[in-house]
Amino acid sequence: MADNRFPPPVDPSPERRRNILLIAGAVLVILIAVAVLGDSDESADGPTLDELLATSSPSYTPSPTATLLTALSDRERAFLEEMGEEPPFDSEDKEALGNGWYACTGDDRGYLADDEFPDVDGPPTAQLLRDSQDTDDEPLYEAAITHLCPEHLPLLKKEQERLKDSFEDGTWTVGEDVKPGTYRTDGRVTNCYWERSTRGGDTIANDFVTNAPGGVTVTISPSDGGFTSEGCDRWLRVR
Repeated sequence: MADNRFPPPVDPSPERRRNILLIAGAVLVILIAVAVLGDSDESADGPTLDELLATSSPSYTPSPTATLLTALSDRERAFLEEMGEEPPFDSEDKEALGNGWYACTGDDRGYLADDEFPDVDGPPTAQLLRDSQDTDDEPLYEAAITHLCPEHLPLLKKEQERLKDSFEDGTWTVGEDVKPGTYRTDGRVTNCYWERSTRGGDTIANDFVTNAPGGVTVTISPSDGGFTSEGCDRWLRVR
């Protein structure tokens, strides 16, 4: 006759079995840590818990098609880091290096594949640096010049300073949006209209220039109220 004093065993649910395994694993980790710390007290040369954890972290494994770049100069490493890349650097970083060197010298130094074309022009000129302002190319030129060709740093700083007081086409308030001074368009313009106006909106002076290969120069007075331009592109302050 069956003994009914004890209930039949119940098979734990999958979730319960998983919790049991997690608890058992946690206990095992604690026991190992205690054992390691105990050994470190007996031998100063033994590894610490932090060292054991560090050695257990996965090492760098390049993608199947990537190879490590082991012959980079310090300048090239600094450039890649400023461009947001992280070491160790591999062949997937060649495109960034090729664009950086092309921006500096007009030569990608073999970093770009035969079927790749540089994303930028080079070597840097004042016009190139101004045209890169507020574009995706601006950080590339700045990083390349800073680390790969610092001989162009004076030109970069000069153009950055010139662009501080520059402005483009639009309707502006003098003294708030634009400073009084003498401005010249950034190179040749065609079909460029500009107008100086009072604070009441009356026209002080204006002109429509169909073709000016040498650019257009306008002086905005402190007493002017507004300045408007269309088709003139960028105005650079000259004094």
